[in-house]
Amino acid sequence: MYNSISSNADRKSTDGLDKVKQDATHSSDNLPDSFHTCPCDVSNATKLDDTQLTTTVDNNFVEEATRVDELKIDNETQPTEKLDHSYYLTGKQRIWVTVGLIVTMFPAALDETIVATSMTLMASSFDSLTLAPWIATAYWMTITAFSPIFGKLADVFGLRWCILVCTSLFLVTSVLCAVAFDIIWLIVFRAISGIAAAGMLTLVLVAISKLTPPDKRSKYLGFINLNYCFTCILGPLLGGILSENLSWRWCFYINIPLCLLSLAIVYITLKGPGCTASPSGSLESATFLPDSPTTTAVAGPTTKEKLLALDYLGTGLVLAGIIALVLGIEWGGSEFAWQTPRVIILLVLGVAILLIFGWVELKVAADPIVDLRVMKVRNVSISCLTNFAMGWIINGTIYNIPLYIQLLDGAGATKAGLYLLPFLVSLNVIGLASAYFIERFGQVRLVNVLGLGLMTLGMGLYALFRHSDLGHPALVGIMIIGGAGVGFAIQNSFLPAQFQVAERDLSQATGLINFFRIIGSVFGISITGSIAKSILIAEADADHYPVSLRYLLESLNHIYQLDESLRQDFILTYIYAIGWGLFSMVGISALAFCAALGYQRCSTQKPTEK
Repeated sequence: MYNSISSNADRKSTDGLDKVKQDATHSSDNLPDSFHTCPCDVSNATKLDDTQLTTTVDNNFVEEATRVDELKIDNETQPTEKLDHSYYLTGKQRIWVTVGLIVTMFPAALDETIVATSMTLMASSFDSLTLAPWIATAYWMTITAFSPIFGKLADVFGLRWCILVCTSLFLVTSVLCAVAFDIIWLIVFRAISGIAAAGMLTLVLVAISKLTPPDKRSKYLGFINLNYCFTCILGPLLGGILSENLSWRWCFYINIPLCLLSLAIVYITLKGPGCTASPSGSLESATFLPDSPTTTAVAGPTTKEKLLALDYLGTGLVLAGIIALVLGIEWGGSEFAWQTPRVIILLVLGVAILLIFGWVELKVAADPIVDLRVMKVRNVSISCLTNFAMGWIINGTIYNIPLYIQLLDGAGATKAGLYLLPFLVSLNVIGLASAYFIERFGQVRLVNVLGLGLMTLGMGLYALFRHSDLGHPALVGIMIIGGAGVGFAIQNSFLPAQFQVAERDLSQATGLINFFRIIGSVFGISITGSIAKSILIAEADADHYPVSLRYLLESLNHIYQLDESLRQDFILTYIYAIGWGLFSMVGISALAFCAALGYQRCSTQKPTEK
């Protein structure tokens, strides 16, 4: 039935569009050069682009064309005609833009984890140790809440200026964090930094996806993704070194030269039709009159009109829903028990608001801030799930392995962070290898499935962490396998979705997938920690210790104050509990692997031109 509807509507819309284009051609030669340059749809060739033309033709024809556009959003067809890709960057400009984007992402990703080993020192310097978790929570809360909306903002205001504004805001808030004189202000500035970081992380992925050709995109997306993973794993180690040898304030001072360098490179190099908002008189704002010998170019909207047209209701709902959900996840099992009314209300309220948000975006909003229509594309939905799993696993590993090593060996924060290096090295080496494999053979689906399978094997081996007699060679081997699986999969996790959506939906799809990776990170930190804590409480005999379990969990120093026999008993139980928390990630990894088997086939190989 689908094929019949699509075929009939397609024939009608094609006939109408041929007539539109024939009439428009008479005066197209007199239009500005920008008229002939517009992003082309790399997944559905010219048919999808045709339906984007704003016309004043018969209403029945418009309805037919729109219906074809909606029906064909998940079409698997690859381009068969030679398309104009003049907006793709080439040569030195592509290299410099990639360098600028890598530098842009670096401080935003670094701030996700650099406080993991230093936030206790930060809070202690203000005599506010109980507020230490909020230094990380405030950043994660806003980075998660704001990440879905930047894909739309990039389409409205342009990639270049959005990146420059976000980086400038991040620079200012980093300075304010470094000089904060009170922990409340530090938490507030961290929250504002999270807003800027949400834009930096999302827009970098959108930029590299829109400005590189499909057959090269795997390699350049790989550089960005590996930079993200490298930075997240480097964060705890660097935070420990800076805090122990200089001051915790250097965790924020280090962002200043990075942001300045990013601003300079992006301002100079990120230029071109794909980097700015649609100019007045562009193809997107043209009105074609099919029965007229002339074509009228309608001026594009002003900045004020763009601001007034934004979906503020949808933005408010998504922010409120995500903040409530993240707070419930962060507090559950740490600040409060999962069954407490405060946590339950936050989780239920967050889910309810997000459901209302979905209804508003699909049924009410004229120009939705998050276009959930792209979720109808199978590969987009699967990529959201796989990135959710990878965010969970990366941060679950980053936040738990150093603690595991500290308990196992009594090592300091810096030495414990070094044990993440096997995970990091294998992730980067295998990730780069998979990028070149895809560039050579174009097998995107195969690489994703193999990578997620290897990642699931690595998470299964995490079960061995439950045993305190696990040798260091075995520990390193497990980390290498886990890192290789993540590197294999995360390298190309956006490509299956990007090859299945229209060019106009690329920013929205990329931003949505990145949002799921970020919220997966929040789940990974919170859920694995909660599982470990629950098992520890269940296994440890609270009456056996002279102080409460809650007191022992507040600091490693409290554990070391116990008598030797009690200390050893508690540490063994704690190691066992953390091992279960790490092993629990095999479930989400297996789910992602099974979902990846459903990817529709796609390839980076150029089709035969006709």
